[in-house]
Amino acid sequence: TKQQVDFWLMEENLQIKGAENTPTSLTFTDYERSQYLSMLLKLSWSDGSRIDQKIAPLKAQNLLEEYFPDLNLALPGKSGENLNLLEYQTQEGGIAILPYSDQDLELSAKLASLYGSVFDKSSLADYFYKIAEDPRESRERSIIALYGLSALNEPVLTELKLLSTQKDLTVKEQLYLAMAFLEIGDEPSASQWIKSILKQNGEDLKTQMRIKCGQDQDDILEATALASIVCAGLNLDEQNKLAAYVLDNSTKDILLYTEQLMFLEKALPRLSKNAVSFDYRLDGKSEKVVLEPQETFCLLLSPEKLAKLKFENIKGKVGITAVYPAAFDTSLVSITDGVKLTRSYEAVSGRAQTSFNAGDLIKVNITYEFGQTAPDGPYIITDFLPAGLKIVERPRYHGAGDDYTRYPVQIDGQKVIFAVYEKKNGSLNYYARVINPGEFAAEPAIIQHMSSGVVYSVTKGDRMSIK
Repeated sequence: TKQQVDFWLMEENLQIKGAENTPTSLTFTDYERSQYLSMLLKLSWSDGSRIDQKIAPLKAQNLLEEYFPDLNLALPGKSGENLNLLEYQTQEGGIAILPYSDQDLELSAKLASLYGSVFDKSSLADYFYKIAEDPRESRERSIIALYGLSALNEPVLTELKLLSTQKDLTVKEQLYLAMAFLEIGDEPSASQWIKSILKQNGEDLKTQMRIKCGQDQDDILEATALASIVCAGLNLDEQNKLAAYVLDNSTKDILLYTEQLMFLEKALPRLSKNAVSFDYRLDGKSEKVVLEPQETFCLLLSPEKLAKLKFENIKGKVGITAVYPAAFDTSLVSITDGVKLTRSYEAVSGRAQTSFNAGDLIKVNITYEFGQTAPDGPYIITDFLPAGLKIVERPRYHGAGDDYTRYPVQIDGQKVIFAVYEKKNGSLNYYARVINPGEFAAEPAIIQHMSSGVVYSVTKGDRMSIK
């Protein structure tokens, strides 16, 4: 995994944290661009089975190539480049978190803004219209549906104006109205709404700002992320303070990848035009660095040299992003909130083992248990087949399978993904065929909360021998 630390170069004797045994990459730019770079790097290294987790690295790396073309930093491959997003669009027209899941209104509306052109727009618009025009739907869902229609360039300005006259609108409803007015091109109305929200609910924390509303920190972070999008679209000064709060605080039960990408798409074209400069001293030599607008400067330093790095003559606000590799510590998520996950392998004969023969049909058993304090479902179970195996997609055609055999919601090479829609203890199995002899490592399987992406448990890693 990649670890990332961000600094504001104010002190000449700044000590930069890095890895103990491997080189650290330092990227220097103006502080505002550094903040955006930090968001993009974290998004580019994201991983998971949800549609927003798959879109994030692909979109972030495209933005990095466009706005940071001289960045000298190894990035993961664009695994989502061949992603078929239509797999996530339901028969009703909405967009689901996972293939074969139910559509999610807020996700659908945001992705209509971020990626609307790649979905079936007519079907997606019909989905939004059905919600917006249904008197049984809540006012909040109607406003969110109108926002989705605005993102698809549908003529809904009259409906937005009518809803905006109501006096008891919640902060969330006001934010979605502001976003809808922004999408439809009515910037004066969007500006009026967001400035009212900032005045009534904004809390200025000097270098950061947040929108105080809702019941918990997740509600605050979601509202702050939505406000940052509107402010970026209107180029208001508060945009960076709001984004900084979202970047520096963690959610518990939700993900904000889509909101961060929406913010970046609006903010990056308006990057600072100010140059910055500094001198750095290393190995007894002093070097001067002048960064013109949109330029970056990179250093790759060993731990010994990083400890000796000094700065002088700092002009302007200089941001530093330090990136270094670190091992993923599975013990940190071995059992969280009482969630347990186990995995075993057995040949069709029924004997559990880790040594097999070429041509064997192997049954993979996965058992999951939930503690009382674990969040309600759904959950995602992701398993990784060793390189010597290949999943059997239709085991019953081979005379295998039982009542616990499950078909994955997604297969991505050696990665196999299942969905558990309720927080109930259970088990599942699937089948794989031996394709190559040798010694192989079996990476741990993980169970994640679908809404938040938090990993609640992992299995132990295994070794597999195939003769």
